[in-house]
Amino acid sequence: MAIGSVKSQIGHTKAAAGAAGLIKMAMALHDKILPPHINADEPCEEATRAKGAVYVNGTARPWIREPHRPLRRGGVSSFGFGGVNFHVVLEEHDDPAGRLSHRVPFACLWHAPDPAVLLDRLTSGAPADPEAAIPPDHARIGFVAADEGDYDTRLTAAVTELRDRIDADEWNRDGVFYRRSAGGDGSRVAALFTGQGSQYPGMGHDATNAFPPVKAAFDEANLIGPGQPPLSEVVFPPSGTGRPRRANGYPQAIHNRRWRPGPSEPSKPDPSWKPTRIPPLWDLPAVS
Repeated sequence: MAIGSVKSQIGHTKAAAGAAGLIKMAMALHDKILPPHINADEPCEEATRAKGAVYVNGTARPWIREPHRPLRRGGVSSFGFGGVNFHVVLEEHDDPAGRLSHRVPFACLWHAPDPAVLLDRLTSGAPADPEAAIPPDHARIGFVAADEGDYDTRLTAAVTELRDRIDADEWNRDGVFYRRSAGGDGSRVAALFTGQGSQYPGMGHDATNAFPPVKAAFDEANLIGPGQPPLSEVVFPPSGTGRPRRANGYPQAIHNRRWRPGPSEPSKPDPSWKPTRIPPLWDLPAVS
């Protein structure tokens, strides 16, 4: 069980400590993220044992449902100066909207019949439309922005470069890419994913924290069949506990959950097992 203190983040708030802890836990359940406990470089021995019941969570980690805990629950304890102690247990409430937990990079793409019209679109503040179909003969320009500030920087670079190279067939600068028209060689785009041996502890950490569909996929995978440790602990091992960090843990854990031997029968594949599909990230609603 992960433990932490709100004091490590905002100091001693006296009478407001209980309310601050309640807000912190409510946000943790809402975002399905175990918040980090900062400024604890050397936890006590009881909190670092490999088989210990508790550990100090040193980094923001995905809060994945465990097989023996169908719902996420968190406790808040507030100890008063006068000896009055308050304890509250909160339980998650699923949000069907599946809003993004954090701001994430976003794609920006514009197109127009010719470079001059495209330049006018950029300078006039026309919104990007990365999902629109682009006619093959249209000029197109695009980039990926990390945030609003990065968007402004790259848009300025796009305008400057397009104005200076209005007759060029293609170019790229500072992460901005331009083509006068679609490639005529029939080439296609392929996405390659690394295979067995390339995985590492913590892989997919940021995507799982940020995107509800990824977190839901881990929730589902974590509940497939019995097994210890659970998949979430293999992929996102608690820090500072001395528990093994398996470089090949992710595919091995999934493989182990495909095989469900009965009490007196040899191991055999479970025909009902199906890989979880993660929806495209562009299907998610934007952060408000």
